[in-house]
Amino acid sequence: MKTFSALFGAAALVISAGAAHAGENIKGVGSMTCGQVSEIFVESSDKDKEVLIVALMSWAQGMMSGANATLERENQRDLEKVDFDYLADELLAVCDQQPDENVYDIALEIFFDQPFMEPRATT
Repeated sequence: MKTFSALFGAAALVISAGAAHAGENIKGVGSMTCGQVSEIFVESSDKDKEVLIVALMSWAQGMMSGANATLERENQRDLEKVDFDYLADELLAVCDQQPDENVYDIALEIFFDQPFMEPRATT
């Protein structure tokens, strides 16, 4: 656990520096690059890998839910299939192919790939 704490501490510094340098207002694990996530992942124990995945997926699901909350109903995305496993598979697969991309950008791509919500029935 000490190793994970040290890695996560180092990641926090990288996150802060990366977000500030990019001039973005993105916080949390979403501001990390996929390469940074992979580096931490490779150096972590199996248990710590699970913790990292939970942190990534929780952040991504929260970001997607928040993005939906800011949109009018007809522009909201249907997040029905974006469960934990689907999101982990999609995000990590794309991250493997695009190590220089920020996690935020990959999560946003997945969000916009989802279909629009069905219109509410009018009574």
